Amino acid sequence: MGVTIIAASFGHVYFKDPTELRLFQSILLIMGFNLALRFPMRSFWALFSCHLRYDINVYIDLALLFVRTALIIFFLSQGHGLWAFALIMIGSDMINYMIRMVISFRIAPYIRFGFRYVSINKIRVLFDYSIFSFILSLSRSLKFNIDNIVITAFVGLESVTLYSIASLLISYYRHFLRSSVGLVLPVFSQYEGCNDYEAIREKFSFLTKISIYIALFIGGCLYILGEAFIVRWVGSDYRGAYPILTLLIGPIFIMLMQIPSNQVLLGISKHKIPAYF
Repeated sequence: MGVTIIAASFGHVYFKDPTELRLFQSILLIMGFNLALRFPMRSFWALFSCHLRYDINVYIDLALLFVRTALIIFFLSQGHGLWAFALIMIGSDMINYMIRMVISFRIAPYIRFGFRYVSINKIRVLFDYSIFSFILSLSRSLKFNIDNIVITAFVGLESVTLYSIASLLISYYRHFLRSSVGLVLPVFSQYEGCNDYEAIREKFSFLTKISIYIALFIGGCLYILGEAFIVRWVGSDYRGAYPILTLLIGPIFIMLMQIPSNQVLLGISKHKIPAYF
């Protein structure tokens, strides 16, 4: 929240019109507050994961998407602008947070809050884990989102479109695999907590096979049908995206078949290894 306030105070550097400046600062503060609140609320989301209740996350997200989209369409069609958009976003998120809190106490009634649970030692342990988890997450974001900036700087803006088409298909490929076999991190943590390393080895071997089969099947479909799909999707003018797609499939396939490896390392607190890589 402090960073948001500082950023809003420098709004005059970008906006000379007082009306635009006030609008920018107001919306930035609203969205910044929403983002700041999201951090502590992530604890409740984590409860669903550790209890393997991903179904609840899906139901809440689908309902939120439906309500939010309907409200945005309605208010923007009535002539309301960015103010309405920002308020809908933060309002729907607030409702989202409250629903998750209520459900969290139902599926995990053992939860208690109090200062007696605060421990400096536990904070140190959590930070030692989370700092490398943050580095890992940041590196992944940079790895998959910095491409367009580099292309614009060295090749030109017109090449971004072709690359984005191929990159978008690859992102769907990645997300599907992660949704299929990338949700078992809590399982590996539970096995480690029970010192059941044989179960970790067994599940790791099984999930690696599944990852290879799914990655190979979808990657093969993209390679065989990718050009025809791109032509029917965005037109023959963008056929040039297909060679880019074929170049990206290979290394992404190698990465996706190893998703269980990352899940194991994260689940047994060996995540410093992928963070360093």
